[in-house]
Amino acid sequence: GGPWMSKVGTQLLYIGPLSGGSGLPCDKPESPEETFDTGAVASANSDITRVGLSAIGEGPDVVPTTCIRGEDVEEQCWEGLAWEYEYCWGAKKAQLWKVINGKRARVGTYAGYKDDACTKKNPYLVIFRRIELSPSAKYEVVLPKQRGLSRAARDPFTATVR
Repeated sequence: GGPWMSKVGTQLLYIGPLSGGSGLPCDKPESPEETFDTGAVASANSDITRVGLSAIGEGPDVVPTTCIRGEDVEEQCWEGLAWEYEYCWGAKKAQLWKVINGKRARVGTYAGYKDDACTKKNPYLVIFRRIELSPSAKYEVVLPKQRGLSRAARDPFTATVR
């Protein structure tokens, strides 16, 4: 991994090293408008962040918790602004849609891959990762009709930042 730094006022604060792995902040954000500066600090470095901010007089950082929950998705929560959707499907082509100003907009696509953690009936692991900047947002994973699916499938869920 490399150094994790954050701009505080006019100074750069060295938070600590990042370890390798998958997910934010280690993976590149999916959308060009997202940056690591708006993302979650690796949870292992959260204590270092709080101490560092206190040391420069900024006060301890309040780290938000982001959760997703839906009909088929049990509530899952992460420290920071990032969330991750992982689900095994019978087909691999997936789209992520978000309700923005009352209208649905496609905000991502993903080609799932066969994973040993998935069943034979649903062998493809589909993953979406996002940084959530709003307090609550409605999403829907859509799998269009394709080989492996007799009809299109949908999985709506809500992302909430607390």
